[in-house]
Amino acid sequence: MTSEHATPADAAAELRAAVRAVESGERPAASFFNRPEPPKPPKPAQRGGPRPPAAEAGPVAVPEGLPALLAA
Repeated sequence: MTSEHATPADAAAELRAAVRAVESGERPAASFFNRPEPPKPPKPAQRGGPRPPAAEAGPVAVPEGLPALLAA
């Protein structure tokens, strides 16, 4: 078995083999760029329990001392 047909053990050997294949016309360059996409991360877990009902919009009562406190 020659070194040309040996299984590449590292990334540098794989790259050299790919360059030789493209330069010799044995394989198109695009054939080396078909790696699958990494899996998508899992969706975050939703918080448990029921949600409280939405607050109703409408006028809000302002405590008596609040306007004076904010003006100070």
